[in-house]
Amino acid sequence: MRIRQLIFKIPKKYLIYKLFNLFKFIIFKNFPSSYAPYKPLSMDIEPTTGCNFRCTMCQVSEPNFKANNMTVETFRNVIKQNLQLIKVKLQGMGEPFVNKNFFEMIEICDQYGVFVETITNGSLLNEKIIDKILNSKSIYRVSISIDGASKEIFEKIRVKSNFDTVINNVKILSKKNENKVKLRAMCLLQKINYHELESIVRLCKDIGFHEFELQVQLTGWGKNDWENKNRESDINYGEKNNKFIKEIINRYNSQNFKARVVESNLLSESNKCSYPWHNPYVTAQGDIVSCCMIGDSKVNNYGNVNNNDFHNIWNSESYKDLRKSIINHDLKDFCKNCYKETRD
Repeated sequence: MRIRQLIFKIPKKYLIYKLFNLFKFIIFKNFPSSYAPYKPLSMDIEPTTGCNFRCTMCQVSEPNFKANNMTVETFRNVIKQNLQLIKVKLQGMGEPFVNKNFFEMIEICDQYGVFVETITNGSLLNEKIIDKILNSKSIYRVSISIDGASKEIFEKIRVKSNFDTVINNVKILSKKNENKVKLRAMCLLQKINYHELESIVRLCKDIGFHEFELQVQLTGWGKNDWENKNRESDINYGEKNNKFIKEIINRYNSQNFKARVVESNLLSESNKCSYPWHNPYVTAQGDIVSCCMIGDSKVNNYGNVNNNDFHNIWNSESYKDLRKSIINHDLKDFCKNCYKETRD
């Protein structure tokens, strides 16, 4: 497997940080407290908020949304302050390949032995970018958003997209890949594409994806207006929908095509959020945010890696207060959209 091959490429001087932190995580992960005695194993890092699409469920579609690219210096600060990191996910509000420094960031991950997954809309995957992905030491997974099986539905959701371009790019990547990286399709199920679900899964399997992830509840980014807007598009995932969806997923799930429903934002008092203990979100400007379901430092902001060491941010009073609120189920307003007790 690609991941096993990558492990042997981690420089020994950084491997000790990763193993020691992993050891602490294994010991303490089942005893959550407001203080985290280890640092995160993974991070979501936002290369840019700039995007060439204007997807209907994304806040980038707001008329006054400002695009920012993460600088190489900020990215290096994040990685150097977190030598324990095992992997990062390069994703966020924008399309990662809009940032011209994307592959400089990959080189930094190569240097520090950090595995990389990136989530892309697939539109900018020309052959030059594909070759760089496949020749990277650290990229182990490329996830691509596929929200429709037809040009009509795909382009209604992903405004300014070109369905044919994205599908053709996926086919080229799949053909050249030779199992160097895992290819994952990601779909946000909504009322508008619900009737195409089986066709979407079948399409993704046919064009060469190894994995398929279905998200069944839209996020509101911790903002009331977006929660109300996206709730109108939600499928109201319940027992009836649950059965129908899982029948389709199970029908196509196989050893060579792993399909699953993502339930990380379908939480409850007995199934609490774990993001604040293991996976913070770093915005393009270097701000630390609670998670990718928020992704906006205007909603919450625990500090910036350019003027404060991450070690101090990770167990700051405000971060500990967030963890305490989840333990006690006294949820912050921006957390409530992910919990069934407070969502309705």
